Amino acid sequence: MDFISAGLLDNAYIMTGAVGLFILSSLLYITQLLKQEKEHSKVRSAREMEDQARKDFVSNINHEIRTPVNVISGMLHLIFQQNLDRQTQSYVEKIKVANTDIKNVIDDALDFNKLYSGEIITNDQELNFYNFMEAIKEDFTLQAEQKRLSIHFLIDEQIPKRIKVDEYLLRSICKKLLDNSIKFTDKGEINFKVDLLQGNDSVIRLGFEISDTGIGMKTEQVQGIFRAFQQGDGSKSRSYGGIGVGLFLVKKMLVAMKSDLKIDSILGKGSKFNFSLLLEYIGDDLSDEDICKGKKVMFVDDDIINREIGQSLLNQLGVESTILSSGQEALDSISDSFDLVILDIKMPEMDGTEVAETIKSNGYDDLPIIALTGNAEEQDIESYKQAGMIGCIAKPIDFEILKSSIADVFKAKGKSIEFKKVEKSDLLNSSELLTFEPGKGLRLINNDKELFYGILAKFRKNFGGSADKLHYLMESKDFKTCEILAHSIKGVAVNIGATPLSKAAKDLEVEFKLRNKADIALFTNELNKVIIEIDKYLENHTDDNMVETGSKKKGTLDELRELLNSLQESLTRSDPVQSKDIIKEIYTYSFSDLMKEPLKEIADNIDSYEFAEAIKNIDSMIERLEE
Repeated sequence: MDFISAGLLDNAYIMTGAVGLFILSSLLYITQLLKQEKEHSKVRSAREMEDQARKDFVSNINHEIRTPVNVISGMLHLIFQQNLDRQTQSYVEKIKVANTDIKNVIDDALDFNKLYSGEIITNDQELNFYNFMEAIKEDFTLQAEQKRLSIHFLIDEQIPKRIKVDEYLLRSICKKLLDNSIKFTDKGEINFKVDLLQGNDSVIRLGFEISDTGIGMKTEQVQGIFRAFQQGDGSKSRSYGGIGVGLFLVKKMLVAMKSDLKIDSILGKGSKFNFSLLLEYIGDDLSDEDICKGKKVMFVDDDIINREIGQSLLNQLGVESTILSSGQEALDSISDSFDLVILDIKMPEMDGTEVAETIKSNGYDDLPIIALTGNAEEQDIESYKQAGMIGCIAKPIDFEILKSSIADVFKAKGKSIEFKKVEKSDLLNSSELLTFEPGKGLRLINNDKELFYGILAKFRKNFGGSADKLHYLMESKDFKTCEILAHSIKGVAVNIGATPLSKAAKDLEVEFKLRNKADIALFTNELNKVIIEIDKYLENHTDDNMVETGSKKKGTLDELRELLNSLQESLTRSDPVQSKDIIKEIYTYSFSDLMKEPLKEIADNIDSYEFAEAIKNIDSMIERLEE
């Protein structure tokens, strides 16, 4: 019995020891797994940090390279406007070609980086196909002419105007293929064809073909051309430049769009590139202009220059507009008669989001409201949505963006529309180092020269002394007013093409928002330079013909009275554009010489949107005529 008990006890010890060893080994194994997982986590974290660092590096390189390239583009544009002799013009043309080549290399490198970062995805949006093709044609006609090549764009007229496609990818594909054909063609022609291959009620297939009379390729070269960093043979990159990723990227982009690139090429004869895309299209019953016409739109902005720009652009669209200067005016004027409200976000006393929330809470749930803003980050857009807005237009106000944004509201009323923003690349190759680019400002307002001259004059009058005003407000610690003033200058400076001044004002706005005193020396310097440039520009581009007496026509008192009554009616409708046209007409009569001061005062009232005061002054003029 004792023996058996001893045996059982020994077995128990053995089993206990085995269990202990099992538990210990398990713990050691788990510890080892946790250690490995921790090490893997560190590796993943390091890789993520490395990936982010790489992205940041590429982003910085993008900015650092593009800035001087854009400066060169801007300077070349200015030089080209001068009276150059033939040899100098030839030099400038060669520099422009080289600068374009640099831009293409940058684009290829960035696209290559995006593709390998997994960032290229399709994002189909509505596109005016014919406007898209006109832009492509404009970009590449000059490039081909500089090499003395003929270039032809043959677009099937049966293709619908409005299609849905990833514009970025399609533009990149067309650009890279045309760049490639022009680069490898020394004489002859380039042909770009787009055909409607098939279609039904909602889907079409478009066939794209780019052909050239260039150097061509052998069969084995065609087979290897889609590998990254390949250019037919090793000598091509030395002879023609580039980094050898263009066609590689085109093929990858087309795969993402569920298509493929086909190449037919004969050495010494040329090459032909083909691809097709299956796309959704939208009926062409109404253009954006037709959709906008007759709509009643309330436009609210505290800045006088932005109000004038908004009024002019809306008038060009055939919109019936009501222009207001504050959130409270908007709330006082709101009614069921309005089809749309365009609302500035950054306003004193009551900002745009507060106004929108109040409008919605007062029973106007179905009234679409679009934000007008210089702040277009994701968190800002989310706050606009929370306030009940259905979209936003980024400042500076761009005519084409304004038109398409308004049209989009009525194509899908009540639905959220995608945020639209004017990129720098759309603004005539804007450079942060060029003081004043009038071409950019004119492009934004649909090349309305008279409006532009008026904006410049108002900018000089309203903001010429803003440096002193900011200094006084800052010393008084009125940072809120400083912030509002800097914000206004930031937006208006972009509208007139003064990018460096806008950037300097933005930097001040950030400091004032934090309630910090700021160094305004850079801002003051930029402002002074812009004012000098504006004075030169206005001196060279405007005239005072309307105040010259020699060519003026005679008029009767009845004609003058009729013009003044028309002016009053225009001001009652709050229409400064038509009011200014009437004043110009008054200046064509000789009787305007006797009323220079009253007319100037009325014109100043209109410029300041003091319509009630202008009407009073007109009443006084009419009373004097009756005496």
